[in-house]
Amino acid sequence: MGWTEAVNWIRSRIAVVLATVVLVAAAILAALYLTGGTATSVAFLNTSLAQRPVLLFSGWVDGKCQRFMPVRAVTSTTVPIGSVWAGYPWCPAEVVAFAQGSGAVASPWPGRPGSTLTLTSDVLQVPLPWPRALKVHLWIFDGGGAVPDWVNEDVQTAQDLFPAFGVGVVLDTLASVSPPSDALIQAFKKECDGFDVLSATGYDPDRLNIYLMIVDGMWGQGMSCAKDGHPDVALVWSDQYRAALAHELGHLMGLLEPSAYSGHTVGLPGFRDGDCPGCGANLMIASIDEVKDVSLGQVFRMNLDSDSWWNLGVGSPFAGSTRTCQDPIDTDVPCPLMALR
Repeated sequence: MGWTEAVNWIRSRIAVVLATVVLVAAAILAALYLTGGTATSVAFLNTSLAQRPVLLFSGWVDGKCQRFMPVRAVTSTTVPIGSVWAGYPWCPAEVVAFAQGSGAVASPWPGRPGSTLTLTSDVLQVPLPWPRALKVHLWIFDGGGAVPDWVNEDVQTAQDLFPAFGVGVVLDTLASVSPPSDALIQAFKKECDGFDVLSATGYDPDRLNIYLMIVDGMWGQGMSCAKDGHPDVALVWSDQYRAALAHELGHLMGLLEPSAYSGHTVGLPGFRDGDCPGCGANLMIASIDEVKDVSLGQVFRMNLDSDSWWNLGVGSPFAGSTRTCQDPIDTDVPCPLMALR
């Protein structure tokens, strides 16, 4: 064999190897990531239409990349979503499902690492969680020796709101009552910086800790200490609004007040993020009392955001599959389309 023939033989072998590698890689990708066809559907398990199921899907569907595409007209508990490619690294595929009273589940598309869902006969089975107990310990400073009426009303408002939001939360509340003191009043006036004094009266590491006392002369109704190194602590110091406790619990579950950097509420048509007469009442407006509406982005964050107490893994009862939807709306982050739940 001459030099030219040897070179040509080597080239032909290289071409064969490269072609084989390409074919094998294509086969692996097809086996792992090509799912469904024209009849791929998502089935909500143990869910009725009365629970108002909501489906969000991210992935390459029918020739384009979708980012948390909402399936708006859910008329059956088995929802068709079309032909699905789940193998593009620049367009990851995952499913997020909600149902009122059940909470949410999020997962990569089956066949990918970490998948928890099951695909059978072109139908993705989505097992929604049962409602989870949001464990709260109320530390109340009141001279009456019993839980005051305004605290009972705040608790009842929160117990009514969260299940209605479809978050899958049922409040499990303990209450401890002790007399107020000048030291406690001064601690409240320091807000979260007074935590050491407040926690000396009691602190429960397995629950959210809410310290409540009427303190005159303070601005607002309360404060979450999640951004001050205490993700399981909040203060309520006013009895003016019945939604104050629910508002602070919302903060501990990852919600922010509407602003230019709160993409889950700001700018949502028909949803109050400021002076908007007739708009849906937003829990995260500080001075709101009658709350009826929640946005899909808020439900997403409460269930699946890494800032929600559910998903911190320390002291929280549920460290589940999180999906971080960043707050700023001016960044290219795949977040759920803002819509009223």
